[in-house]
Amino acid sequence: MIKVLGRTIKQTDSAYQRRAIAASHRQGKCTDVSFDSHEQKSLIEKIKQQVLTENLLNSLIVFSPANFSYLTGGMILPDAFQHPFLQAAVLVRPEGERMILCQSAYVEMLREQGWKEDILSFGLDQLHPEIGLLDGVKNIIQKDFSAHHKIGCDISQLPVAFVQDLQLDTKFQWVDISQQMNQLRMIKTPKEIELIGEAVRQADRGLVSALNHSEGNLLDSWGYSMWEFAERIRVHIGEMGGHGTGQITAIQGSASQAFADYPDGNLVQGNFLRTETSNHFRGYWSVGGRTLHVGWASDEHKSAYQKNTFLKNAGLALLKPGMRCCDVFTALCTLADKEKIPVISEFGFGHGLGLTEYESPYLNSFDETVLQEGMVLVLSIYNTGPEKELICSKEIVAITQEGAEVLSWYRNWDDLYEMTGNTARHG
Repeated sequence: MIKVLGRTIKQTDSAYQRRAIAASHRQGKCTDVSFDSHEQKSLIEKIKQQVLTENLLNSLIVFSPANFSYLTGGMILPDAFQHPFLQAAVLVRPEGERMILCQSAYVEMLREQGWKEDILSFGLDQLHPEIGLLDGVKNIIQKDFSAHHKIGCDISQLPVAFVQDLQLDTKFQWVDISQQMNQLRMIKTPKEIELIGEAVRQADRGLVSALNHSEGNLLDSWGYSMWEFAERIRVHIGEMGGHGTGQITAIQGSASQAFADYPDGNLVQGNFLRTETSNHFRGYWSVGGRTLHVGWASDEHKSAYQKNTFLKNAGLALLKPGMRCCDVFTALCTLADKEKIPVISEFGFGHGLGLTEYESPYLNSFDETVLQEGMVLVLSIYNTGPEKELICSKEIVAITQEGAEVLSWYRNWDDLYEMTGNTARHG
């Protein structure tokens, strides 16, 4: 008999349960890059003060993948954003005590990631996992919460039917804290910025590695396929230590007017080649975009790219504490108009980044959020080339007291990279 997670495990229990016990007693390989005890305590204190105390809440229960990772200090579940059903929840009590509720298949995975606090698991004997999760949460609150208990929950990010079933018992008061969680997550801790920076470097190194492969085969009579180039980026992000990828695409020539396309055909001399990537490290995301040129570029192509660099560097200078997002957007639009640079402004010039690929704040015409130290943003400016190609070279920055600290520092992309089939140009 062994006691674990508040219950007794018999030696006759399943091999999975025994592995879960063993996992709880060893350190996972991910823990060297996860939140240490000091960061965990700082994060919980921040949540207690800015969500629990300010809203007079007795406890928090969150379900969205981003909020789950946030309240657990970087725990991630497989394909959480693509999963058809809610996978897990985390409960935070006023004292900062946390408990994860998840299906039994995830217990060992969470222990491997270094989670040492309570886990309450449920089996897969329901019609689908969401029912097991719902029943588990309802059992907890019915058993442990007193009447008129005030519960904060990310309600607006949940299915309506799920919320209605969750709130059937009216003796509890439910408060939607989705907006507060979004506001809280905008200001990153040093560890969060470190994790984002690691994802960013993995993305840039993945692209450079793909270039190494393509340069060696570019002048081959068989050519080098677009699909292979995009796949090389994805593979090398994983080889550099990435924990997951989202969008990976490569577009060339006039097709690069599109924001996403299936990569087809071979790399062709004389074309712009634009890559778009998203990937995460311990749940913290990078969103990248670079524009290259296949073969030696014409003066016209170089000029179009330099216009993008000009606007990008102007944007970097504007990103500092005290600036409003909408003012950054307006200043860049004014500069582009003055210099007669054809920009694509309909989608704004960037956005926040963290536990999701796109989050507050947004560099557009109507977001009045004031930039603060600790925010992380993607500066994403698109202009058009001679054949209306979309050109971009995204930079990810952390806002510091001095201004924008560029996290995508692995290689300088201010000059147009020309793919000429010479691998000696790579490190």
